[in-house]
Amino acid sequence: MEINHIPGRILAILWTTASWSNSEEFILITNSNRELLVQIKKFLTIFGFNYSIYSSEEIKRKDSKNEYNYTYFRLKIYNDYIINILRNKYSWRGRKEDKRYYPEFEYERQEKGFLRYYIKDKSSIDRISDTRKRIRVFANWNFIDQLSERTSYFLGTNINKPQSHSQSDKMKVIYYQSQKDVKKIAEFICS
Repeated sequence: MEINHIPGRILAILWTTASWSNSEEFILITNSNRELLVQIKKFLTIFGFNYSIYSSEEIKRKDSKNEYNYTYFRLKIYNDYIINILRNKYSWRGRKEDKRYYPEFEYERQEKGFLRYYIKDKSSIDRISDTRKRIRVFANWNFIDQLSERTSYFLGTNINKPQSHSQSDKMKVIYYQSQKDVKKIAEFICS
């Protein structure tokens, strides 16, 4: 069966959690939220595509630096058709690649679904005073300007200049400190 389009939320999950093997044999999705992997599996099943579960069991790892345990889940997708659609139609690159792109969308609803999940997953809300909050959105240096522009287009927020990320050369940060913008973004990601 042919895929006509991939829903925005599914694209955003892949943009935020999926890596691509150098050999182009599979996509690896790793996340602590098992529900995200279930959503990807359901999507693939609808179209009759097979996927391989790298591990359906919880994987517990001990971080030697921080001395804490964490749990994550993994899913490997071995499907050239899906990989080609993602890379050629949507400009997807794995989350560890140096240069990443904002997706090519077919319609607004798809893009809004992408933005809603992407911003929710790749942002943090900080309290900067008793009455003020700010939102930081993190994205690859190569598409963060477009992310800011499209967020402004859909939500009416300011177009903010991305700032350097203190721990990564690949990432940049958009700071939203206008309380109107903070409110618009918070309502959007919670809707």
